[in-house]
Amino acid sequence: MSTKRTAKGQFHSILGLLHNSKRILSMVWKNHRKMVLITVALSIGIALMPFVKSGVLALLVNNLTNIQTVTSVAVTWLSILAVAMILIPELLYGFKGYTDRWFNIDLQEHFEILFISKKSTIDISTMEDPKFNDTLNALWERGVWPMVEMTTNIFMNLPNILQVIIATAILYSFSPWLFLIVALAVLPRLVVEAMYGEGVYGIYHAEASVRRRFWSFRDHFMDKLDLTEMKLFQSTGYFIKAISEIFHSFNLKQKAIEKKRVLWHMGALLITGGAVGFGIVTVIRSVLYGETEVGTMIFVIASIVELEGALAGFLMNMARQYKDSFFVSDLFKILDVKSSLPKANNPFKVSSACAPRILFQNVSFLYPGTNRQVLSNISFTIEPGEKLALVGVNGAGKTTLVKLLCRIYDPTGGQILVDGRDLKELDVDSWLHAIGVLFQDYSGYQMKVSEAIALGRTDVPLDMDRVKWAAQGSEASEFINEWKDGYEQMLGKQFEGGIDPSKGQLQKLALARALYRNPAILVLDEPTASVDAESEAKIFARLEALPKDKTVILISHRFSTVRTADKILVLKDGTVHEIGSHAELMEKDGTYAKLFRLQAKGYVAD
Repeated sequence: MSTKRTAKGQFHSILGLLHNSKRILSMVWKNHRKMVLITVALSIGIALMPFVKSGVLALLVNNLTNIQTVTSVAVTWLSILAVAMILIPELLYGFKGYTDRWFNIDLQEHFEILFISKKSTIDISTMEDPKFNDTLNALWERGVWPMVEMTTNIFMNLPNILQVIIATAILYSFSPWLFLIVALAVLPRLVVEAMYGEGVYGIYHAEASVRRRFWSFRDHFMDKLDLTEMKLFQSTGYFIKAISEIFHSFNLKQKAIEKKRVLWHMGALLITGGAVGFGIVTVIRSVLYGETEVGTMIFVIASIVELEGALAGFLMNMARQYKDSFFVSDLFKILDVKSSLPKANNPFKVSSACAPRILFQNVSFLYPGTNRQVLSNISFTIEPGEKLALVGVNGAGKTTLVKLLCRIYDPTGGQILVDGRDLKELDVDSWLHAIGVLFQDYSGYQMKVSEAIALGRTDVPLDMDRVKWAAQGSEASEFINEWKDGYEQMLGKQFEGGIDPSKGQLQKLALARALYRNPAILVLDEPTASVDAESEAKIFARLEALPKDKTVILISHRFSTVRTADKILVLKDGTVHEIGSHAELMEKDGTYAKLFRLQAKGYVAD
């Protein structure tokens, strides 16, 4: 990706910088008003100090070199002020350094929580979008630091701005053209830093999908199970080579930009240094010709140096803000993400006390960016308290159907009615409150066992009786009671006293989490795939014993576990191929009966 940009593009980037700066300042002022006021006050003091210091020194020198008008009182007070001007700036800088670190800590915490909180509200459908993931991954690498750094540079520029104003007034009154020479000589440094900032962003943006692949490979070395498998398959070398190639390719581009930057930066410094040197020589010559006093010369030279330093600092900070603004724009894109699922104006709240009647009416669905319909004109009813089993080959649409029920996606055709109301008209939070879902891919949390189970319902205080009931229902209580610390056992060997549960144990804990939720609708996608046969039989016996006002939707490839369901729905090529009880489907002697007999045959001895 070229780092060159059109004038129109640069103009829009500058507008973006101003817009982002305004948004950040608004956020910071709203949440950290006291720290902003302290920072501004200290910045004003620091901005004034160099000029007060050089001014006092100039007056002292002028008094000492003018024997006819010098007075001991004036010299004494000016000497005291000169000494004070050595100590006071150090005190101000020390205190401002402390407040800046404090401010940075607060900013990082605020922006980090803001970013994480926003990410938690983004629709799963949006999270599955590859383009969105490219943006998110580029941000995830750098975190919220661009926003923190941009905020810091905005406030760091305040003393520079004040010093530029003061030095400009001093130099302009001494010699307008001298001021222009020094001011213009600093501009090349801004151009160089701005070009560098765009180049860095350009690489990150253009290589986002490649870097996402890099992080995906790298994460395999952070996960114990992945690393174990790679060792056993002797594939670590393959992954290391792939990571190295991606890393090397990306770093070569960064190095190329750094090389160009340093050459242009050295040239810009020579221009600035030449202009400052010219200004200093000009002032010295005015002293030699008797046009300027020595003390005044010191004051003007100090002002030239301060103007150059302040302008350079201001422009460099602006260049850094310009660079950070590209990443901050992406951060704001994430913060501004709207829900892809429309919300009803007056959403209807669902009761989680008992299961509703659910009707899939001519439901069709295709995933965004694809042309293949995963579901096509699906119609069936789930009665309150019914135990429904979904069966079918991989890719038949079983999990997609559940995602629609959980409103991760909306149907692209047809309706899902809950007690006669379109699912889109329901309050999402209350609907999810009524559902408990265990997908094939579940999380293993590194915390105490009781806490990991109680995550199923965090809106109420942890209830140990309920935790134990859920653990018994999932058969997790058997191994929990054998652990040294029982329900207080820490999960995760990287923590002191922690243990790593087996895959079967993790699935039982995940099922316990879903049961602890005590939902009106319990959705289980292959809930016993990693569980032994004896535990599986006990788990399904307990599921069958659930109260009649609880609906259970079960996805399973094991037909022995679905035969007791009230209704079995067979999906094939995204359509309802068969529906009925086990007895009805066996009597029909269709696809279900064929697959059931095929599985049963595997359990019959020759």
